Amino acid sequence: MSFEVEPISDTTFGARLTDLKLAAIDEATFADLYQTWLAYALLIFPGQHLSKDEQTAFARRFGEREFDLVLGPDRERAQRWHCAPRRRRRDSAAERQLRLASR
Repeated sequence: MSFEVEPISDTTFGARLTDLKLAAIDEATFADLYQTWLAYALLIFPGQHLSKDEQTAFARRFGEREFDLVLGPDRERAQRWHCAPRRRRRDSAAERQLRLASR
């Protein structure tokens, strides 16, 4: 493993990862990082300063995003981001019945 893992004390999960640069990790390092994520569920990466594009590219390595990153309402602070969950289209009653009938 090419980075340091420090479990978060006094908790049942979570770890702090150091000695890596998220914007420039190779596939082998990401594979180790992914296994660490599965083991600890919550990873903290101190000292990382990713651009929006770097953050998005890193997040995509974990799979399809469940939400989109959008610029926060305070345009003066362009570095602040918040998550906006995607709205899911509700199925009509007829679509639900059709889906159930096709099982």
